[in-house]
Amino acid sequence: MDRIFRALSDRNRLRIVMILRRGPLTVNEISSVLGLTQPNASRHLKALHEAGMLERRGIAGRAWYSLTAGDDLVDAVSSLLDDHHGRMPGFPRDMAALSRCYEQRKLEARDFFARKAGEWDEVSAGLPDPAGYSAEMSGMLGGGDSVAELGCGTGAMLGFLRGLFASVIAVDSSREMLDLAMRAGGREDVDFRLGALEHLPVADSSVDAALAHMVLHHLADPSEVFPEVRRILRPSGRLVIADLARHSDEPFRMAQGDLWPGFEAGEIEAWALRSGLVPLRQCGSSVVDNGVLLMLFRKGEE
Repeated sequence: MDRIFRALSDRNRLRIVMILRRGPLTVNEISSVLGLTQPNASRHLKALHEAGMLERRGIAGRAWYSLTAGDDLVDAVSSLLDDHHGRMPGFPRDMAALSRCYEQRKLEARDFFARKAGEWDEVSAGLPDPAGYSAEMSGMLGGGDSVAELGCGTGAMLGFLRGLFASVIAVDSSREMLDLAMRAGGREDVDFRLGALEHLPVADSSVDAALAHMVLHHLADPSEVFPEVRRILRPSGRLVIADLARHSDEPFRMAQGDLWPGFEAGEIEAWALRSGLVPLRQCGSSVVDNGVLLMLFRKGEE
């Protein structure tokens, strides 16, 4: 405890903790957001890491920092700082800079998909084959009247979903991708909608299930999706996530246009829990060994 409070005695370290509440950042991003030199930022990050306040992961040649997960003291300190952020000089400025950082990530992703839409089937061929886990995914989704696919891309999963649900809402933020999906799989039971996953163009409590298949790693801030999913799900509705497990293959990440090098199950679970989505099941090691995390959540009580 003493080490954490000593580490937080510096104002810049408090600022670092505040911006990391939103999600992991690289050293370069932290330096840019806070207007610190990289050596200065690295010195503060080292102190916070050694105190146990931060976790550091060397991923794909870059150092990522996040608040230490599952530590009650870290959670309490982080929440206390958030409750009293009005007392921190410059807090609005830091949050504005952080928002610009995330917007830059979004622009990079949008540009990538606009350029790669016509060849996406070839690009995505490098991903794990869904045939290896479709049976498990089908069991998690179950079936029902309606399902929303979050980030439908060129529509590769629409046939699979149409076999389980009476109707499908296919959402994507890329007009180019959505046009390809409509040409390839336009049906009366598929409703194509253009929109950001952080602001889903779907009515409240209107779908039985949602599928996010190989999409979270393309999002600037994946945590923003979970409150939206909870909003659109009917009571006890299900969310199934199939995404890349954490990896260190930088050439693969760049070829896929990924903003995130996969995820740890605990990261996704924490985002879901904060949004009122209850974890029900995580697939076994055979799926994780394939490079895929497959997770099931249920909409919690109001």
